[in-house]
Amino acid sequence: MLTNTVQSLLTLTLSLAAIAIAQSPAGFVPVVENSLNISYGANNVDPAGELIPRPETATPPAISTSNWGSTDRGILFMIDLDVPRNNTRVTILHWLVPNVTLAPGSNSQLQIPQAPPGAPYQMPSPPVGDIPHRYTFVLFPQPETFQIPQEFSKISPPSNVTDRLGFNLTTFIQAANLSAPLAANYITVQNTTGTATTTFPPPSPSDTGATSATGTGGGSTTSPPPSTAEAAVVAEGALWKAVFAVGSCALGTALLMM
Repeated sequence: MLTNTVQSLLTLTLSLAAIAIAQSPAGFVPVVENSLNISYGANNVDPAGELIPRPETATPPAISTSNWGSTDRGILFMIDLDVPRNNTRVTILHWLVPNVTLAPGSNSQLQIPQAPPGAPYQMPSPPVGDIPHRYTFVLFPQPETFQIPQEFSKISPPSNVTDRLGFNLTTFIQAANLSAPLAANYITVQNTTGTATTTFPPPSPSDTGATSATGTGGGSTTSPPPSTAEAAVVAEGALWKAVFAVGSCALGTALLMM
């Protein structure tokens, strides 16, 4: 009984550590631990999930990473995970850029092409009065023979906003044969320019990487999903409650026996 409790505590501790170092939103698929440096003007996004004033996001951010080689090419995504549609939450693609390279003379600053293929940058524009939307940036290594998959041809470039709606990153990864992501980060943006004139659906479910236009919503109706820092605090509280429930003496004895 005691051994099982200690194992549970260790599992919870490891889970807490994973939450604390993740640079992608809680529940995002795939989970990414390496940080992608995102800067909107003088504002360097830190921590992941920082709330950024919407006017500051009008132009694409500067992006850098140390997880890069001088001859590497990459594919950059920016995805809104919280678009309200038909009483649920779906994704929308805000930016898709292949052929990302290091900027000349830099060992970390990325040079991001502005021309096709891909989808041009679209400024975050959540509805007035909605929860803060999570805009996730993910950088993948680019395969040598990469092409936009045929089933995603309508987003390269998109002819309208509808072409961007319901973007499924998991399906894209499989279709394009992408490997594990190099780095990620995310911001939150809220539109506070007025008062809501409609009722919005609950926050999106946890599996945000595969959200589609026909997905279902879920979760709390009063607040957005927690940031990584908030989730870490919750998990840490649960950990210490479990520790005290076991009792310090009994836990100490069990740890000495491991």
